[in-house]
Amino acid sequence: MLDGFISSDLFDIGGYSSLAPFGCITETSGVLDGAGIAGFGPAPPDDHDGPPPLPPVFQSLANVSGDHGSIGTPVPRPRFAFLTGNTTAELQLGGIDPEAIASPLVAVTSLDSHTYSIPVSAMSVGGKDIIKFATPSTSSVAAGSSDGKGMIPGILDSGTTCICLPDSTRGGQLTSSPWEEMQSLVDLQAPLLIQVDGGPTIRVPENIWKNGVWHVDGCLSRNCPNDRIVLGDWIFQSWAVVFEWYPPPSLPGIMLAPRNERYELKGPDDQDDFATATVVGGGVRRHGVIKRVPLLDDQRLTFLVPVRIGRPPQPFNLVFDTGSSFFGVKTHPLMHKQEKQFAAMAKSKASAKIALQKKADAEGHVVTGVSSKSKEDIAEETGFHLSSAVARHGHNNGPPWWAGLIVALIGISFFGLALGMMIWRRRMQRGGGGKPAGSFVVGSRIT
Repeated sequence: MLDGFISSDLFDIGGYSSLAPFGCITETSGVLDGAGIAGFGPAPPDDHDGPPPLPPVFQSLANVSGDHGSIGTPVPRPRFAFLTGNTTAELQLGGIDPEAIASPLVAVTSLDSHTYSIPVSAMSVGGKDIIKFATPSTSSVAAGSSDGKGMIPGILDSGTTCICLPDSTRGGQLTSSPWEEMQSLVDLQAPLLIQVDGGPTIRVPENIWKNGVWHVDGCLSRNCPNDRIVLGDWIFQSWAVVFEWYPPPSLPGIMLAPRNERYELKGPDDQDDFATATVVGGGVRRHGVIKRVPLLDDQRLTFLVPVRIGRPPQPFNLVFDTGSSFFGVKTHPLMHKQEKQFAAMAKSKASAKIALQKKADAEGHVVTGVSSKSKEDIAEETGFHLSSAVARHGHNNGPPWWAGLIVALIGISFFGLALGMMIWRRRMQRGGGGKPAGSFVVGSRIT
């Protein structure tokens, strides 16, 4: 559970930038790694009882909707790839390095518009099935079929450490719990095979999945959302996954290919960008630069992507998450800062009141209606009053009486002088000299 407020500013990832709203997180009720979250997933479904969700990060960064405007430098083609290693990870914006894959990409359409979800029709280790359907189908069930009995949605989530399997029969669709079946096979020396319905068979090498099982706490997790499979870090270590966005309400595209084992991911200090020619909608051909953004490995639990926000830019290392579209950074509550300022002002004011009161006591002034024993307590609780200051100046806190008399005499003298001048000028006019009658206005001024 997160709490905070919404802000908007220019943000930058790997040299591409955009103006986008984001959440300023002031309170969390759980664990939140890094300085916040950069969710690269599609937008969640609208909650009619709550506020509308923020636009997804990548929708803004790649100008998917086409209404980005002239601010920033959006990703030229709405594609990004995610690859991980044993100690590092890499985000590629605008496409994928051809050297990173061992064979051509295979396209798989996502099962829904709110997640990167692929149909998983089989899973096994050493010829032992992990997924056992109650009614085996004679052929693969096509993605998006009406019955869906021969597949389970598998969510591609960079925020999952290893894999999450349902610990149920999914309402009778299966004969046993996939999580329990996997637990019984962890000692086998064989790769993990995941069959994508209508697509490739993903091969997770033995050293990758067994290393996760034996060295990462909670690597085989259960209680998956909606009893679906969540495919995490094992997939991204074994295969290259490319995500492509299209204008809403189109489904996102997913492309898979086995990784080139000789391909080296770049570290935090390495940058290797390159230009490729791409064909975009309408047959317009343009060159797009694929940015390789090294990610930080946070103890093999999450990967942090460097994001710069604002002008001048401030750096943040945010959790890279393809299972969410939320974009938010941790910040201090604004009210906390104001409360500190008000507390400092109140303290300063209280000190001034006490000092004034002590000075009045030392000079022997009497505060009307207040005993000398309780003056400091009342001044502290109710605020400073003027009774002591009035006592210093004869109870009127003004100038002496004779100063007012002098000011009055000066005013009468100027009035008499002005009146005499007016009478003299009128007499001069009647005698034929000077300006015509009525042309002189006493006290007039042109500015």
